[in-house]
Amino acid sequence: MATVKRSTAQREADLPEIATDWVMGFTLREIAARLNARRDYSLSFQTIANDVKTIVARWREASTASVAEAKAVELARLAEVERQAWQAWEASQQEAVRTLSEESSGTDGGRTRHQTIAEVKRDSRYLAIIRDTISARIKLLGLDGDFAERLEKLERKAS
Repeated sequence: MATVKRSTAQREADLPEIATDWVMGFTLREIAARLNARRDYSLSFQTIANDVKTIVARWREASTASVAEAKAVELARLAEVERQAWQAWEASQQEAVRTLSEESSGTDGGRTRHQTIAEVKRDSRYLAIIRDTISARIKLLGLDGDFAERLEKLERKAS
């Protein structure tokens, strides 16, 4: 009996079924038997093992790309929050001019007194927001904790 080799298109069509069976806990031999019952070609458990390796590699690649994309989005959000916090901090450094008016009527026919006061109201809440965004970025990039300590040790060894 001649062995019929599956085509690349057939292999690609098999991969989702193999993935489903594999995550459901079927053994490689059971997956091969299930597919062989429904196909006009025969697959060995070793072929199924190779297909599972391909599936896992694709999952890993997809999840890595997804994580990288999610990190990029979050880094962009943090950058925008930090940018706005810096703008608000700078604006809080400007002098706020306040004019006080006082009117009184008395025997002198009334007089008005104006007093101008310049104040700088530094709002430290913006610095807290900036600090928090920097901390969040460090955590997101994995630069906190053990990683930072190991990096410092490597830098000390290098110098």
